[in-house]
Amino acid sequence: MTIEHGEAITRGFLFADLRGYTAFVEQRGAAAAAELLTRYRALAREEIGRFGGAEIKTEGDSFYVVFDSVSSAVRCGLAIIAAAARAEDEPIRVGVGIHAGETIEADGGYVGSPVNIAARICAQAGPGEVLVSETVRA
Repeated sequence: MTIEHGEAITRGFLFADLRGYTAFVEQRGAAAAAELLTRYRALAREEIGRFGGAEIKTEGDSFYVVFDSVSSAVRCGLAIIAAAARAEDEPIRVGVGIHAGETIEADGGYVGSPVNIAARICAQAGPGEVLVSETVRA
């Protein structure tokens, strides 16, 4: 069976996830972790919507988001970090990674190395950091 895919288009890919979440669960328990996750997801989704992102996948404490505009991905990442820093009670520790490139849309998401690179960049981001690839920076 041949699957026809659309034309490759350059998009911005943002990955965001909580830093120290496993330790948080172990120290404060499942109820506190569930409350933190709910607050984090709400603030991230608000910013994703505000900047026109499409949430492709959320798993645990991780977001995978695509933007038609690379600059929107960057502005969204900065907004997520700012909102997390102002969170009620205590700051939410989030790291964000962004990359851009050509991909094709397939069932369940986008296919292409830019997605994998964005995820790897996110893994390097510390709490309160938005890391971007050289491609995005340029």
